[in-house]
Amino acid sequence: MRLRWRLGAAIGACVLTVLGLLALDVHIALQPQPLARQLQAALDRVLLTPYSLSSVEASVRRGVRLEQLIVADRSGRPALRVERIETGLDWRRLALAPIRITGPELWVRRGTHSAWNLLELLDPALLRSGAESGTRLPRLEIEIVGATLHLEDPPGYPPGTRLQFAGIDARVRSDPDEGVVAQLRLPPPVHARWKSLELVLRLPPESGLSPTVLGVHANKVEVDPGLRRLLPTRFRTLYDRLQPHGVGDLALEVTLPPDGGRPQLDGSVLVHAGGMRLFAFPYPVEDVTGRIEIRTRRIALRGLEGRRGAARYRGEGEITLNPPGIDDTIDVRVQVEQLPLDDALEAALPTEVRAIYRRFSPRGSVGGRVRVFGTIKPPGIEDEIHWRIEARAHGLEAAFDAFPVPVRDLRGTLWIEDETLHFERLHGRCRGGTIEASGRLDEQRLEIALRGTDIGIDPALGRELDAEQAAIARRLEPDGRIDLQLAVRGRTDPATGAMPVRYEARLTPQPGLRLRPADFPYPLVVEGGTVRIEPSGARIEAVRCRGAGEDNPLRLVATGFVPASPSVPRPLSLRIEAHDLPIDERLQACAQTLREREGEDEHAQPHPVPAILAATGLSAGRVRRLSLQIETPRGTAQATDASEPAVRVTGALQLEGGRALPPAFPYPVDNWSAELLFSPSSADVIRCRARLGPARLEAAGRIALAPGISSNLRARLRGLPIDKRLREALGGNAQAVLEALGARGSLAVQA
Repeated sequence: MRLRWRLGAAIGACVLTVLGLLALDVHIALQPQPLARQLQAALDRVLLTPYSLSSVEASVRRGVRLEQLIVADRSGRPALRVERIETGLDWRRLALAPIRITGPELWVRRGTHSAWNLLELLDPALLRSGAESGTRLPRLEIEIVGATLHLEDPPGYPPGTRLQFAGIDARVRSDPDEGVVAQLRLPPPVHARWKSLELVLRLPPESGLSPTVLGVHANKVEVDPGLRRLLPTRFRTLYDRLQPHGVGDLALEVTLPPDGGRPQLDGSVLVHAGGMRLFAFPYPVEDVTGRIEIRTRRIALRGLEGRRGAARYRGEGEITLNPPGIDDTIDVRVQVEQLPLDDALEAALPTEVRAIYRRFSPRGSVGGRVRVFGTIKPPGIEDEIHWRIEARAHGLEAAFDAFPVPVRDLRGTLWIEDETLHFERLHGRCRGGTIEASGRLDEQRLEIALRGTDIGIDPALGRELDAEQAAIARRLEPDGRIDLQLAVRGRTDPATGAMPVRYEARLTPQPGLRLRPADFPYPLVVEGGTVRIEPSGARIEAVRCRGAGEDNPLRLVATGFVPASPSVPRPLSLRIEAHDLPIDERLQACAQTLREREGEDEHAQPHPVPAILAATGLSAGRVRRLSLQIETPRGTAQATDASEPAVRVTGALQLEGGRALPPAFPYPVDNWSAELLFSPSSADVIRCRARLGPARLEAAGRIALAPGISSNLRARLRGLPIDKRLREALGGNAQAVLEALGARGSLAVQA
């Protein structure tokens, strides 16, 4: 009985308790006005700006629910709009259930006196009194569902910037020992994309002792122009310079010191697969991976790797973020391997660098180091960026416009600094020989020194030269090897912008070089000497040659100066010494060609040597010695008067042996031994001895070689036979006299 009484009493107590709670719930539900007035009084104490509240519901069973709370800032525009706030009692823990806020919208904008509008909503005295009284934080939890954040004119962005983030879910936990921790998950806005973005805000439990920390964690963020809109102006500037794209993960912490000092940044971006263009670097780099560290004052690139085609890149460096009023700086180093030198690279180069590139026409690939350093200016102002590119050439091919013969397998180091190309001891292969080059080249100045050893030249060389150089090669038909020293200099003319180039070269033929000069009957083999090429012309320094072939005793030495153009003040002056030049059908054919060519020009005077051969009828023997002086008398390479040749040929001639058939002379002349001095119009016979069969001939005087010039030749014949050929040759009165006298035997004549 006693047990039953106790059980019944307990059940009765529970029933009475439930009935009491239901009665209290009904009482509260039927009388909401006192609760609404209490909430309104509390909001009046906290909020300084107008607000409105649509309805308030409260019960023990269902908790408290507020709907349509709208708070305006001092300008009258909405600052906070909440669709619903509700909470209740967690009967399992006998504690307050999480506060659930549904559909809030928050506007963050600048208010009066550049203060934030959210700070204008709350009474600062209330916040200060709570901090000064040492009131501990309550233990509570807030859930936010479907929030929308509007940012208007955020700091660091251009005026008029509007950013909106919708669909935000958040959880806020308050603990007297741990402080406040807020976790927000943001879906991507319309113009940007990421897989997940989480913000974690940590507020210290006691104000003034610990910093506030904001953490940002984003996965698979797509870097594109849409994301650029979310960046502050300073970072937009970097974005425009680097032009990044791709996907990366972001981990960032912003620490706010309790003393109100400068926020401290600490984070990194892990790049999965992206691309970028390093300022004015002509190629965008693809498939970039690596890590970007973000600090308060700097952005560091750590182990960034990328590629473009066969090229490979690895970058390290820093971008320093300076205080306002001081330009940011950059210092980045990139290691490059197998960078292709092709038309795409040329098209992407800046104009001034492209001009340098075209002068060399390089082909192949290079590796090396690129350093980019300088200051980053605000938008609208050109950056002061400097470049230093150090390239290692391996198997490169190039042909400089001053030396158009292709140079292959180039190896060495080149570097570009401040738009100036430098190279030193660059080695390569050229037509079987070696090339070594050093120099510098920019928009204003050109300086190149080139040394070639054992360079092969042959008739096919003309296909690799320009028109003027090819014409020279065709006239000489070289075949052999030479050593070369070339100096190229140039400076830009400020008036025209053109860069006249001056060349100075020294060509040293190696022994055995073969030449087939035009208008010369015999091939030559060079034995020594030097040719110096200057801007004004070519200086020939004792170039020694011999006739090609074992049976050719010809020896030739050339010295003098050949002007580059008619405008050069220094005249043509060339001296040629030849010995043991055979007189045969090849020499006769060459002389005939020269005479025919001279006949086509009515102002030309005959070349003395072919004219002497024609006047004397020489058909065999040899030229013991030939000395030619070729010059332009008045210092120009063109004739200015029809009576005077543009080129004047003078010299001396020694003949030995052979046979001559002088015109209208009955006997062949053998065993010549003569010495002559000649000019374009005449030849002065210093001495002449020869045999006419049994007769002996001695002669001296002048032989006319041009029209309008009279001959004056004194000859002495001894032992000349008087026969039919002599009578027929003399003709006229002389023949009649000989027949009247019945002359027989020999005749001595002096004329």
